[in-house]
Amino acid sequence: MAKVTLTASRRIGIIAGLLVLLVISAVWFIQRPPSLPANIKSEVPFKAFMPTKLPNNYHIQDSSYDYQSGVLTFRIEGLDGKSILISQQPEPGNFDIGGFHDILKDKQAVETAYGTAHIGKSENTKVGSLLTSGLWIFLSSPPSTDSEDLKTVLSHLVKT
Repeated sequence: MAKVTLTASRRIGIIAGLLVLLVISAVWFIQRPPSLPANIKSEVPFKAFMPTKLPNNYHIQDSSYDYQSGVLTFRIEGLDGKSILISQQPEPGNFDIGGFHDILKDKQAVETAYGTAHIGKSENTKVGSLLTSGLWIFLSSPPSTDSEDLKTVLSHLVKT
């Protein structure tokens, strides 16, 4: 049997090719959008939205995913103990979302890739709200939550 030898330039080419594949794989893994847990995703009949970026020191609480009565919910939690509840549901036919936006106190508009979101205070809660493609995305948090945290979530949503 003949012995196969590789020239130095051929070895360098093979190593360079493997490194390129490794870098491409790492970039794909890092940039892939977050997704719902498989058991929840199979129950949800609509394309849900997930944040690709969270406010500093926040993480998604993995055990918080739930889907009941047509509403998907999950929670992101900060190291300081504050949390933001994120809910998503088809646009409710019996609720005036535009009217809800109108009565928010300290209202701010936030431009997102999916339309204009609104942040403000409703009673004793700081909220964020976005209506897009027939889906209502609603964020609820303690009144002391920084509005920038809600803006970060709303402006970094992607459809899964």
